[in-house]
Amino acid sequence: RYLTIQGDGEGESISAQSDTPSSGNVIRRKIWYKANSFEQSDVDTWTLVHTFADDTAYSATEATFEALLNAQTYGTPPFTLAQSWEDVPAFTGLLDTYPGAAAAYSLRLLDADYSGPAINVRRASDNAVQDIGFTVAGDLDTSALATFCAGTDGYVVRWYDQSGNSNDAVQATTANQPKVYDSVTGVVTQGGNPSLEFSSDFLEAHGLAPSYNTTNGPSTAIYVSKRNTNGALQFMAFASNTATSAAIRTEVGIESGLFVSWFRSNSFVTKYTSFGVANNDYNLHAAYNSGTSSTYYRNNSSIGTAATDIGAATFNEFHIGASRFGTNAVSGFWLGMIQELIFYTSDQSANRTGIETNINDYYTIY
Repeated sequence: RYLTIQGDGEGESISAQSDTPSSGNVIRRKIWYKANSFEQSDVDTWTLVHTFADDTAYSATEATFEALLNAQTYGTPPFTLAQSWEDVPAFTGLLDTYPGAAAAYSLRLLDADYSGPAINVRRASDNAVQDIGFTVAGDLDTSALATFCAGTDGYVVRWYDQSGNSNDAVQATTANQPKVYDSVTGVVTQGGNPSLEFSSDFLEAHGLAPSYNTTNGPSTAIYVSKRNTNGALQFMAFASNTATSAAIRTEVGIESGLFVSWFRSNSFVTKYTSFGVANNDYNLHAAYNSGTSSTYYRNNSSIGTAATDIGAATFNEFHIGASRFGTNAVSGFWLGMIQELIFYTSDQSANRTGIETNINDYYTIY
């Protein structure tokens, strides 16, 4: 549908398209705006003003189109409104192909059936909060984020779990909330994609911790992150109990420039250290634990295997972006970016290539 208006008249054309998608596809309709009359019908460089839910029938789009036409913003000629039609593949997320995650945190959509938001954001100017969701393409809705946080900083209060297990990661203390929007530079990004920026910040997902009790069997942990600043001890994720020092079997961290994974009960047992990690390295870390041994990967390359032999440990706390040793204060802060963390209480090594390829195709890490 194409409508152009100027002071001395208007013109409109409608080319009917099917409401029925081809096999495996969806119909996607969008409305675009250009502040000129008689613009070319190629709308790729226009302003996108509305995206309909997939498979919305044409008849159900007419009221929205008319409302935009009559609104003051688009009611002063000259201007052109156009509605596009696409028959495109239905969205398929990583968790659609590799289901069963215990928790999944990301700034992209991971599951076609997940209908919730990505993050809950607090803006610094008035401490108001708002959920920020995804676009129909599965990306973080950065337009909504920019509108909400315009002129101020934005911080994440809650990172929603997309696994369906309600293991949201939260932080009520404003001073410890990771940053997602900057008042000057806009959306925080890494590699061109939105990111959370951690300094002395962390999120807590205590509902996830019991899933990682060492008596529960195998596990998998996958992280997309970049370290900004060198520090003696930094953790992307850490599980513990309140009485003793304990860490998940597939914990991944950085200590003195080395990749580290620990398996702890009441004592510190470093099971694997390997390559140096320089500042600003952008990495996909993954650890696949069979229950008797764990294999570690960085950017699709194996970096070694270690035995899992610490026995039982009970976890009731889980932190993203920091560690906590027993009753001690939270420490070991991650100083950098985190974009995605996925945890399975199963050994996903058989799916490793597919999982890591899916992640790298989106983030272009290596």
